[in-house]
Amino acid sequence: MTATAPDSVPGLQRPQNWFERNWKWVVPAGCGAMLAAAVAFVGVVLFAVMTTIRHSDPYAAAVSQARASAAVRHALGVPIREGWFTTGSVNVQLGGSGTASLSIPLSGPKGRGTLYVQATKSAGQWRFSQLVLALKGSDEELDLLDDHPRA
Repeated sequence: MTATAPDSVPGLQRPQNWFERNWKWVVPAGCGAMLAAAVAFVGVVLFAVMTTIRHSDPYAAAVSQARASAAVRHALGVPIREGWFTTGSVNVQLGGSGTASLSIPLSGPKGRGTLYVQATKSAGQWRFSQLVLALKGSDEELDLLDDHPRA
């Protein structure tokens, strides 16, 4: 007498494995987990870039100069706060040279604006070629290099 496999016996079905029983929730959950991981990765990269820019010398010098400006204090009010979403780039090479191009959101009790920064580093010293606060909701710009408003 020969043994027959359970699959070959008519009317007898093989029991379903775990994946076959649960695929309807496992597949969407797995896709959701991969999507969440991708979003988290992008978030971590953005956070690292923003933190690096916010801790750079040209960023700190530009914000410090804006806070010291009487025109900025008058336009935005005190205290002046930095917004989170700074855009731009800071490039520093060995030997003490580099460039920076930043857009820094600033706000105060009286208003908001964006501080536009262009700077170069030479011989270890940062120098601004542009330091302008564009006020939101207005065409007014404050040139912080000469501290006079311009329209």
